[in-house]
Amino acid sequence: MFAEIQADPSRCLLLTTHQLDEAEAVCDRISIMVNGEIVCLGSAGHLSRKFGNHYQIDLNATAREHVGVIRNWFTNKYPRAVPG
Repeated sequence: MFAEIQADPSRCLLLTTHQLDEAEAVCDRISIMVNGEIVCLGSAGHLSRKFGNHYQIDLNATAREHVGVIRNWFTNKYPRAVPG
C-alpha cells in the first residue's frame, strides 16, 4: 500500500502516532504538533539533527510549594539540566 501511495506524487497519507520510530519507518516528512498546531516539519534526519540532542520536560505542580522540591530533585538527579 505504501509503495502505491509513494509512486503517485499527488497522493498523501496522514498517519498519527506518538512513536517517532514508527513515523521514521514509513514517512518522508514528519510534523510534530503541540496543542493542535504544527510546531516543526521536516524529514526524520532534519528533525533529529535539529531537535534530537535534548529533551524538554514540562511539569505542572498542584501546589506552589511543590515547585522548589521538584526543581531541587531534577537539579540533583540531572546536574546538566537547564531549568526554564
